[in-house]
Amino acid sequence: MLFRSQALRISRCSFTFQWDHTETQESVIHDQQLVEGGLHLWAADEGMFFPKAIVLTPQFYDHLRNHAVPLDPRAIAYLKGSPLCLDLYVWLAHRLPRLSRSIEIPWSVLAQQFGAAYQATAAFAYRVKAILPDVLAVYDGAKVDVSARGLTIHPSLPAVPATKSYLQGQARLVLAKTK
Repeated sequence: MLFRSQALRISRCSFTFQWDHTETQESVIHDQQLVEGGLHLWAADEGMFFPKAIVLTPQFYDHLRNHAVPLDPRAIAYLKGSPLCLDLYVWLAHRLPRLSRSIEIPWSVLAQQFGAAYQATAAFAYRVKAILPDVLAVYDGAKVDVSARGLTIHPSLPAVPATKSYLQGQARLVLAKTK
């Protein structure tokens, strides 16, 4: 019942995305709804309720198709015991191949994004330094340097080569583009 309730709330959310282009001093703001209504068809499966189908808005569907980030299921399985490891792996898999230059990210900025459970930035930095070797072990090509100030991330190859597809046959939800 909690899953159903949360899925219904997410389906009705509207998100605002903002991109800042420092070179041109421009900002792009886009309001986006993810689900286009009419998805409230549920099928009972062993006493649990799961959506039978989800109809995404055309814009969100196209965005997902054009900006997909392949993740290695072996990496997910290896890191599954630590939400912070998983978050860092997904973030690096998304960010590193898209970089055009190296970027230093201070611990305070990383803590705002990933460290809500930590009261002190120093404790968060200590934890990231401890788990980063596990994350880098599953993303072999990741170029990341650790310093007292934060992480420096460098342009890197994708976590999963473009020729591999780990998604075939594993989808649990039907994602449909509306006309």
